[in-house]
Amino acid sequence: MNATRFLLLLVVFTGMARNACADDSEIYLEEIKPLLEARCYACHGALKQESDLRLDTAQSIVKAGILQDGRLLMRVASADLDVRMPPEGEPLEEGQITAIRKWISLGMPIPEEERGEEDPRDHWAFQAVDRPGVPASSHAHPIDALLEVGRLGHGLTAQPGVSRLTLIRRLSMDLVGMPPGPGELRELLASDSPDWYRSAVERLLSDPRHGERWGRHWMDVWRYSDWWGLGDQLRNSQKHIWHWRDWIIESLNEDVPYDEMVRQMLAADELYPNDLDKLRGSGYLARNWYLFNRNHWMEETVEHVGKGFLGLTFNCAKCHDHKFDPIQQADFYRLRAFFEPYHVRTDMVPGTTDLVADGIPRPFDGFLDAETYLFVRGNDKHPDKSKPITPGIPEVFSLRLPDIQPVVLPTDAYEPGRRPWVLAAHVADAGTKITDAEKKLSDSIEAITESEEVLRKIERQPALPKTDPESYEFVDSFEMLDQERWEVFGGRWEQASGELKQTMDGAQRAALRLRQAAPDDFEAVLRFVTTGGSKWRSVGIAFDAVIKDPTGSFKQGDSSQNVYISGYEGGPKIHASYNPGGAWVYPPGGLGKITFELNREYEFKVQVRGTLINAYLDGQLVVAWHTPFARRKGSLQLTTFDVLPIFREFSLRALPKEVKLVEAKNKAMATVTTSSDAEKAIARARANRLLAELDLAIARQSHESMKMKLAVLAAPEEPAADARQAAIRSQQQLAVLQSRRTLTDAEARLSLAGGKNEVVGKEVAAAEAALAKSLAVLEQPVEPGATIEALPGARWTPTRFFDSTRDDPAVPFQKTSSGRRSALAGWITDRENPLTARVAVNHIWMRHMGEPLVKSVFDFGRRAERPAQLELLDWLASEFMDHDWSMKHLHRLIVTSDAYHMSSSVAGADVAMQLDPENRYWWRRPSLRLESQAVRDSILSLAGTLDLTMSGPPIQAAQQAASRRRSLYFFHSNNSRNLFLRMFDESLVKECYRRDASIVPQQALALSNSALVLESAGQIAARLSEQRPEEGAFIKDAFATILGIEVAAAEMKASIEALSEWKNLANTNDLTARTHFVWVLLNHNDFVTVR
Repeated sequence: MNATRFLLLLVVFTGMARNACADDSEIYLEEIKPLLEARCYACHGALKQESDLRLDTAQSIVKAGILQDGRLLMRVASADLDVRMPPEGEPLEEGQITAIRKWISLGMPIPEEERGEEDPRDHWAFQAVDRPGVPASSHAHPIDALLEVGRLGHGLTAQPGVSRLTLIRRLSMDLVGMPPGPGELRELLASDSPDWYRSAVERLLSDPRHGERWGRHWMDVWRYSDWWGLGDQLRNSQKHIWHWRDWIIESLNEDVPYDEMVRQMLAADELYPNDLDKLRGSGYLARNWYLFNRNHWMEETVEHVGKGFLGLTFNCAKCHDHKFDPIQQADFYRLRAFFEPYHVRTDMVPGTTDLVADGIPRPFDGFLDAETYLFVRGNDKHPDKSKPITPGIPEVFSLRLPDIQPVVLPTDAYEPGRRPWVLAAHVADAGTKITDAEKKLSDSIEAITESEEVLRKIERQPALPKTDPESYEFVDSFEMLDQERWEVFGGRWEQASGELKQTMDGAQRAALRLRQAAPDDFEAVLRFVTTGGSKWRSVGIAFDAVIKDPTGSFKQGDSSQNVYISGYEGGPKIHASYNPGGAWVYPPGGLGKITFELNREYEFKVQVRGTLINAYLDGQLVVAWHTPFARRKGSLQLTTFDVLPIFREFSLRALPKEVKLVEAKNKAMATVTTSSDAEKAIARARANRLLAELDLAIARQSHESMKMKLAVLAAPEEPAADARQAAIRSQQQLAVLQSRRTLTDAEARLSLAGGKNEVVGKEVAAAEAALAKSLAVLEQPVEPGATIEALPGARWTPTRFFDSTRDDPAVPFQKTSSGRRSALAGWITDRENPLTARVAVNHIWMRHMGEPLVKSVFDFGRRAERPAQLELLDWLASEFMDHDWSMKHLHRLIVTSDAYHMSSSVAGADVAMQLDPENRYWWRRPSLRLESQAVRDSILSLAGTLDLTMSGPPIQAAQQAASRRRSLYFFHSNNSRNLFLRMFDESLVKECYRRDASIVPQQALALSNSALVLESAGQIAARLSEQRPEEGAFIKDAFATILGIEVAAAEMKASIEALSEWKNLANTNDLTARTHFVWVLLNHNDFVTVR
């Protein structure tokens, strides 16, 4: 059977359709038509007419000639999804089917003058923004003149203006996000200047706090979020995304035009490829980055570009054509195609080359030929590759897309190591390394002296007794993985060439458990190499392990101690830790910092006697620490986490009594007890000195080479050939020193191994060959085609689209950018675009006035009701664009209107409440409930403790309780949001175009009991008392400053009585009583409400 929509058969009945009287048509208008609109118009309305059928009027149903043989009710009630109509969503309810039967039985009456849906192209939001004329009015302000038309037409009268005190608090909260201070408030209340209000507006608009206040609003709309992931693994947004936050604040304070802000957010890398200040704005796109799934990343970008800038729900067309708007499924993928080439990188900022510490996250087009395909029914496993999708916009818009032209980038945009500030930072780093190398050389000389002195002392002492031959000793060189010796847990272990490799990367544990019981006091030595690992790169020696499976979760009764070495790039270390039966504990005292290199063999030694642990790396003591967790009988294990190691040899012996461990907190030194140990220590120290001398030579040569590169790469014109050749020769000399250092290191390790380590022997041979090669290059003239080695100036943010355990192949920085995003940005910000200015103006109006002009702030499509004040919306949008998209101009217009000054009270407005209960015609100004940041910031501001320091990295969760910075500087992500702020409708990072405004018990508890309020109440009381100590003045100032209320006589009397009662309590003085009073006012509803 053909899948004809269910209302093809809706008109099956035995009589003929007829015109309806009012009573007959009620069932159609009240029950059938709403059902059609909800379930049928998407396919059979003005937007589409599938099967050439329109069902948006009863007349069109009759004219369609769809009278059939009575199968309608069978299909409506069918449980077979292939038969049932409508085919999508829940089946019709019994009551709805009954209504259909009744309508049929009445002869399917047709209401008179019923209108069908408007043509989608005629939807109000899709029409060009034309400036309406301002009607003649008694109001001089255009906003008020336009609003008055609607009021008069509906018999409404505007509420009177508020008091000066209420207006001052309203304006200050609105423009800077906190109330005026007591002195500022008194000055404004006392001013007799006719321009006092406009002067206050200009002062607040010029206040740096204004950008922070409105920055937080736009951060909601644009979905600002600090990074989050699993533990320290970046999975969403970007490290250092706070640069985008600072750009937003600065742009608003500088009144950067809104259209320019949009262009920078979408395409700064194409428009301003070397301007770091503007590139910060493109953090908007860097924020959408997602580690694992490219499609998820792209879909969120499409959705929120559509909602945030255009007020359109493109996301509803991912799987099929939009049900309400003229957006085809292909349009979703056309919009995606603008963004298909882009990836994210982090650019170096002046002063540092450490991208872990700081950098600018920004987009770049990495794959210029990346193709976009439509996913059949939105399923990314079924792309339609028969026809690649090209960038485009829905056909409903008459404004055409600008031609997409590739952007040829300047050299230092795709080779950012050429940027002057990057070169300067590399030179500075090279200079710092000289100082470090000099210190290392000095330490190595001192170590030789100390080791020689130890040897002399040992030689003067009688020989130590030999270790008991019955003492425990175990050695495994891993010629094979002997599972009679080891029990294997997790990982992927491979044995080859006398080495044991663990080859499974990712944040998961693996372990080899020694089947034999280990001695209580022991010395364990592991020789190993780390070849890679995603992040933590941890190898450990665990002991006292009491757990069935060490790769699983620890439960009560389980426990383990673990001393591990981590090659984490952000801070390599050795750390002694323990798990008492739940979570791992990492005490700061058990940590020692180290230097660490991949593909280098290390000797990791752990000595344990009782609770005292000594951990060494290549003979140097790193950790001396007493574990606070009681020792218990358990297994010894070799552990790995997020690392690709090679185990070469492990030895374990009972710790001889004569071996003296270094006590906790003692100076780091090697433990030497025999002349053999001392001789080895001297040999190692001498080898370290040779390496330190080479490191110093390398540092000096590197510094010189960097300066030469700077002179060449930063030259405004093509440098002389001899300068270029000198720079190339310098880097060749550096390569020789580095090769010599590699060889010296390998020779020293081979010597310390007695010349019997085959693997290290191969390293020596390879290093000799590399040195010979680099010397041969140095002996030859510099070739004409030789190039200066590029310096890193940016780093691609790795993705894991293909394998969740390892990074994808690096995405290169291209010489050109596709130009797609700059074309889209140009289309979005074009004066003729019907949506952009309307959407922005609606957001601004809502945050000033409490309610938007268009209720669905992110959906201006056909589901959006035509606003009652469309003329006002269009006038504001025109004014916005005609004044260079200036937001401060718009703020100034709105806050100087009478509408802004209106009272929010409904007292004496019974008629208006009856005629317009929803305030569609703005006869009053709605009250606003303060959002979370404004609540906290206001408390601190009133207390005089708010830290107004601007910009910089976010305040981490652990520091937030003590911080007095503004709340928008708190670290804020999907996984980390401040508890106090969460109580007061904190913004959600995934979508927050309009915050909820809730009243819940937790808010009262937070204002009553939080340390912030309890501490600040006393500071506010002291501040008010100091300025005006007299009790009546204090009460008046407290009401005015905290609540924006002029205290009434009854309130004054009650306040005096309450203060008197508090003073009579034991251990209470005047300030304590006043603190109680302030605490009460902070818990008043008017504190968290702007009237």
